[in-house]
Amino acid sequence: MAWYFKRGDHWYGPYTSEQLKQMARSGQLRPGDAVSRQEGGPTVPATKIKGLFDNVQPNPVPTIRATPAPNPAAAFSSASPTTVERGPSSVRKVLWFGLLGAFGCLVGWLLGEGFLWLAMPGSKEATASLATKPTLPPLVRQAAPTPPAPVAAPAALLSRTLPPAPLPPEIPVLTSRMPAAPAPPPPEFAQRLEKAGAKSGDVQITLIWFNRNDLDLHCVDPMKEHIFFGHRRSRSGGELDVDMNVTGESTRPVENIYWPKGRAP
Repeated sequence: MAWYFKRGDHWYGPYTSEQLKQMARSGQLRPGDAVSRQEGGPTVPATKIKGLFDNVQPNPVPTIRATPAPNPAAAFSSASPTTVERGPSSVRKVLWFGLLGAFGCLVGWLLGEGFLWLAMPGSKEATASLATKPTLPPLVRQAAPTPPAPVAAPAALLSRTLPPAPLPPEIPVLTSRMPAAPAPPPPEFAQRLEKAGAKSGDVQITLIWFNRNDLDLHCVDPMKEHIFFGHRRSRSGGELDVDMNVTGESTRPVENIYWPKGRAP
């Protein structure tokens, strides 16, 4: 019949009944140990097993006698100096293992680098290219383009045409309601308008400048309606048909607002 006993979290066994009794007599099995028929099964205290601890004599309780406290000074004076030997062989072993490990790492690194240098044909060229850095050509600053001189507008565009002086009332005067035709734009204006496909009419407002900045042309008509890039056409017939340099695409930009013939307010 097999027996097991548990002490803490560990199981021991199997043992026969005779072995269990011998262990109880020798003190290997304690009264507080849990005993079971199978490992991991239900347990009972060892004292519950009949005949296990019946003939076991309890250990005599030693008597404690009061002894005088030792004098530290006397102890130090009477005690002979002792030397504690530390194992020099163990220290040497640790040092030797450390040196051998470092030497092995160094040898492995050298062998690996040599193998890679021989196995990879492009390593020599890569090493040479890293050793010699290419020199970049010096940057040459380009002078900013000088804008052309502004073209003076003719006097016909700067001054309005004065209406004819009225004649005496006795002579009827027949006047036309159609305004006089506007003078043609200057050559620089005309070239940019033609290139951008701008339109013209009774009233025409044109803006030109000489860089890549984004200028915006605005106009408020007599009906208080604002014409600009966000509202390009008004109810009175005005229209912003050319809007340039939103992305800085030209150094000769132009913007144009016009009213078709016969629709000017």
